[in-house]
Amino acid sequence: RGARAVVCTDLNEASARETAASIGEQASGVGLDVADEAAIEALVAQTESEIGPIDLFVSNAGYGQRGGLDLPTEDWKRMMDVHVWSHLAAARAVVPGMLERGGGYLLNTASAAGLLTQIDSGPYAVSKHAAVALAEWLAINYGDQGIGVSVLCPQAVRTNILGPGTDIDRPIPAALYLAVAQVLAYVFELRKRGTLRRPVRLPDVPVPGDFP
Repeated sequence: RGARAVVCTDLNEASARETAASIGEQASGVGLDVADEAAIEALVAQTESEIGPIDLFVSNAGYGQRGGLDLPTEDWKRMMDVHVWSHLAAARAVVPGMLERGGGYLLNTASAAGLLTQIDSGPYAVSKHAAVALAEWLAINYGDQGIGVSVLCPQAVRTNILGPGTDIDRPIPAALYLAVAQVLAYVFELRKRGTLRRPVRLPDVPVPGDFP
């Protein structure tokens, strides 16, 4: 049936507005730093006041950074703020209202690194594992109260996180990338089949050549 209204957020407000424009008149775009819990709370309150109840909240922010024990503690903390605490802040803000209405859905994005690891980025791997654990906890604790929770753990997806200047912009075979449309199409299909809450493995992608 689609959404009556969509609110898109991005650290770069112009990007949020551009995304909203591509969706249509029912969408709006705002700037948001997901590491700021108070900002998330304010956005949720404003959205519910001006537009209406939030039925689906998608937590999708993320970034990459190489390094491990050599990185300063602040870099590790920032990664946790964006990849973990933002999901928690969103849940704190929207779940109470969903419970009152008897239902709602949280769709969080983690990474395949949250199931395996990211060899060249300690904070990325650790934070994504924590994001998966948080989603599992939310699903178990609120699933019987009408709250659906899913966590996406895709491999490399062709977004700005892998673009120039991200500190991880190294050559990667094109066949290893997933397009955003591929991931979304699979999510919609699983949702239609009622299997979105169960672990599903995407088809293997054969890649020619030898890679370290």
